[in-house]
Amino acid sequence: MPADLLNIFHRVAERVLDRRDSLIGLERCSSKAGSGVGFEAWLKVEAMRALIDFAPQACNNGPDLELKNGDSRTTIELKAATDLNCTPSEGLHMKGVCRYTGSPDFAGCIFLADGGCEERLENLAKISNVAQVQLVEYFRFPVGKRIWVIGLLTPKNY
Repeated sequence: MPADLLNIFHRVAERVLDRRDSLIGLERCSSKAGSGVGFEAWLKVEAMRALIDFAPQACNNGPDLELKNGDSRTTIELKAATDLNCTPSEGLHMKGVCRYTGSPDFAGCIFLADGGCEERLENLAKISNVAQVQLVEYFRFPVGKRIWVIGLLTPKNY
């Protein structure tokens, strides 16, 4: 795992926790598919602000963020949804890591999802072993009547 990745994750998590009240408005806009309107865009904006020291660039192709620190380049995928779908074949959070594993600059996936079901988080940890993905760290936090989770998934080889 790149040395700064935990620092990067902690900066984003801290920013999300500081700005969590704005999730209440977005929650009301969730779609029938459960993905919500604007969650991933909100996460991208907050992540870019949290990582301003790394000169973040939003990407439309490939992982969502590109960070530069001197000569080094790191890319990170962001995933956000109102559910925590964590099956190896369908879970968007797993796809966020598996899609770019093997890319030389890819570090991992920071995800934001419903964290109200502890069983789903445990399932994510179990499935991550099968999918060659590692659940490095996560934080659960309340927003209104809902519990959210922000976490970091990396390829198993990091």
